[in-house]
Amino acid sequence: MRRSILLATTAIALVLVPLRPAKADPIVTPFVLSLGAGFGTAATGLTALGTLVSTGLQVGIAYGASYLASALAGEPKIKPVDITQIVKQDVPARRKHYGRRKVAGAMLMGETLGDALHMVIAHNQGEIDGFERFFLHDREVTFNELGGIVTEPYPVGSIVLDTRKGTDDQTAFGGLVSDAPSLWTNDHRGRGIAMSYLKCNAVEQEKQSDVYPQGIPALSNIGRYSLCYDPRVDARVWTRNLALQTADFLTHAAGRQIPWSYINIPRLIASANRCDNPFPKKDGSTIQQYAGGLSYELPGEPGPVLARFLFAMDGRLSLLSDCTIAIDAGAAVTPTYTLTDDHIIAYELKPVPALGDEANVVVVKYSNAAADYAEATCDPWRDEDDISASGQQKDHPPIEAYEIEDHAHARYLARLAWLRKNAPYPGWIKADMDGLNAFDERFIRVKGTLYDLDRTFEITAAPEFDFSTNTVTLQVSAFDPEEAYNGWVPALHEGTAPTIPTKAAPNTLDPPENLVVTPRSRTLSTGSLAPILELTWDTTSRFGIDAKAQISEHGADSWTDITVVKASGAVPTKAVSEVLNDGQAYDLRVRWVTTAGKFSDWAIYENAVAVADSTPTDEPVDIAAEDIGGGQVRVSGVAPNSPNVKQIKIYTNTTGATPSGLPRKTINVINPGDAFSTVVGSLDEGGWYFWAAAANGSDLVSGLVPAADNPVTVGT
Repeated sequence: MRRSILLATTAIALVLVPLRPAKADPIVTPFVLSLGAGFGTAATGLTALGTLVSTGLQVGIAYGASYLASALAGEPKIKPVDITQIVKQDVPARRKHYGRRKVAGAMLMGETLGDALHMVIAHNQGEIDGFERFFLHDREVTFNELGGIVTEPYPVGSIVLDTRKGTDDQTAFGGLVSDAPSLWTNDHRGRGIAMSYLKCNAVEQEKQSDVYPQGIPALSNIGRYSLCYDPRVDARVWTRNLALQTADFLTHAAGRQIPWSYINIPRLIASANRCDNPFPKKDGSTIQQYAGGLSYELPGEPGPVLARFLFAMDGRLSLLSDCTIAIDAGAAVTPTYTLTDDHIIAYELKPVPALGDEANVVVVKYSNAAADYAEATCDPWRDEDDISASGQQKDHPPIEAYEIEDHAHARYLARLAWLRKNAPYPGWIKADMDGLNAFDERFIRVKGTLYDLDRTFEITAAPEFDFSTNTVTLQVSAFDPEEAYNGWVPALHEGTAPTIPTKAAPNTLDPPENLVVTPRSRTLSTGSLAPILELTWDTTSRFGIDAKAQISEHGADSWTDITVVKASGAVPTKAVSEVLNDGQAYDLRVRWVTTAGKFSDWAIYENAVAVADSTPTDEPVDIAAEDIGGGQVRVSGVAPNSPNVKQIKIYTNTTGATPSGLPRKTINVINPGDAFSTVVGSLDEGGWYFWAAAANGSDLVSGLVPAADNPVTVGT
């Protein structure tokens, strides 16, 4: 037993050493082979294992999860926002992801060649199962089988995507090799790296703000990352099973590089099955009990990564007497060993946690799969009875566990953290060598002490074996696994998940309403008037909304951006177009745009006429008509005194009905109030009626004034 424990102690130390590059020889073998006969006798006490654990589950070995929650509270984490941003560094850190993750990556190349931007982005160290969804600046987009973008408002072929899953036999990006042979060759295969090639082509000016609203597009994806070996099917598969992910991290070349022969397969299978167990939610559905994903950087310390895996499955990593590593997920276990007064030498147990150690509020931060893996905080677990009795709120440091992806899972672990933080009888018990039976036990029964105990305790740290005194010291606290694990009642314990904010997407963001176009004018330096069209629409209660407006000649469908009037902190409701042709008909349109680049459909106003001068003139006076022979009639009168009169228009008809068509003749007016006289020819014989009207510079016509001589008989 003694030699087995010593071997286990050495092996567990290997789990903790800093990561080093993969080599042909496994890193465990030389250490194990170096343990000669003198190794056991050289040690005066077996405290290395306990020391490694007590100095921190920050290095990843756990006997019970009470310390894990506290260790996680202060550890730096890779947050969801960290892995959804493009990393631009000369030598970016490699990252590896497990489960289903939303990931951007590290830019390996970014070059503008001709009219296109070429980018290669590394997403994952190691092979993945596949990509599911893609985003550009958090705007979800889709691509066809040739890689061309097919999402509005992107023009077909404007952006092209090619991907690689990180296989050992993957090829280089053919399109990039063709476009940039001096920068990217067929040897640039990136084997073992899941990555994407994005080609962003130049687009027409009017499409620029639609396709590239925030400049260089930031590509991210939701994918099924990192295959893991599953001994239940004897194959590498994609999985969200946290036990299988932990085993992969321990054995992978990008992880701890421990040979699979050192992993206890029966225990791993049992834990994997436990992780897959259905876990009930209050809406009647179920999730996997311990499922999620994890991201970490290479190289790095293994401890924090292991601690994150273990907390997410309330797990424990331990070394067995045969020097294999056991991976256990949290579950109700009936103790098989009872420690009695006959074997207890000394103890220090407190009936309640020390003042300041207890907590009555616990929150867990997690990645919300329902919100595309954005960071979320669970409904706080609150002990209302203790808050009321103590008159104070005692907060556990926030637990950042972004490996968790469901609110019910987060609340479940918050409840376990609360139970452990307030567990009675925390402390230690020193026993004789019978205490060796607690080796590899998470829960034991304790009977005796001055407290006359007879209850289940959780071992919260690695046992300390001292062969010089033949004693075993156990760090413990009282804990009822049956209540902890099987006492979960969804209706009582799940709480309320955070509200998922509505995304302003084209199919959910309604277009602007109640469009109104008003012709206006502006005075040029020459004193003349130029037309303006002012477009207005109703505001919206939606937060973080901007607007985009465009104009086209009526029916031409050739759109140009126009100025949107913006006031600080207010939603824009007006746009103005100033470079227009007087009297030209135009179509105008507007749509909402969010800060994330999402947009609504267009709202369109058609056939608005630009008018520089919207003030009509007075009518002309003294209109007379006289036949002068040869099918001609002289029409005369006096222009109005209106300062904006520019023309006189003559209308004709063979009946007394006021004409509605174009004028028969138009003459210019030099000065307001001038007399005019003009001849209208090519008239057939018979009776004719004549009218005159005045017009301003925008061809806005006054009322028609009939000639006093109507009808006029036209002769030959």
